[in-house]
Amino acid sequence: MENFISESWDKVLGEDGINCAKIALEKALKDKTFFTPNREDIFNAFKFTPLDDVKVLILGQDPYPDPNAAHGLSFSSKYKRRPPSLKHIFEVAAPNHEFPTNTLIGWAKQGVLLLNISLTFDKESTLSNRIKIWKDFIDRIFDAIINRDKPLVVMLWGEKAQKYKPVFENCGENVLVLTASHPSSFSFNKGDEKFIECDHFNKCNKFLKSHNQETIDWTRL
Repeated sequence: MENFISESWDKVLGEDGINCAKIALEKALKDKTFFTPNREDIFNAFKFTPLDDVKVLILGQDPYPDPNAAHGLSFSSKYKRRPPSLKHIFEVAAPNHEFPTNTLIGWAKQGVLLLNISLTFDKESTLSNRIKIWKDFIDRIFDAIINRDKPLVVMLWGEKAQKYKPVFENCGENVLVLTASHPSSFSFNKGDEKFIECDHFNKCNKFLKSHNQETIDWTRL
């Protein structure tokens, strides 16, 4: 497990937290003939963004079903064909920029934790079951982030992500919670909080700057 989670996460999660991750992983992959991402990529969100560096949390749902795309970072894709959700994310993050890749590793390395509430996808179980399997571990991750008492921007897109709003909304002036519709083709331009109009990325940097934090270069991948 220590090979999948960076030292800073291991230290805070402790033995109980690491065992929690092991149990979730075992349950998630038990008797599964197909799953994404590859086993070595499941904990990539923590590999690329150490706990001490987290400034932004972008909460996704679960990995892409395509093993050529999923690699452990929410919304990020290692496949050359751009997923519709990511296309809309790029349009809002930097409207006039030509992004050369679909992987968001550059964001992760700047302190953007790209976390799915289910770290695995498989065809044999429902999304709700997968979320339930990972819930205890994900809750520990949320606690670890909040308990640092550092400035944090949380982006919650869509109904499933926004169920976690109560976890963050009463954390004081150090935490900014931003909500919008999901960036998928079905919902990016729907609802009272349209994703396409959300301006979350500028709002994020304005908040970070006001708290004396280095801003995110959204064009850097």
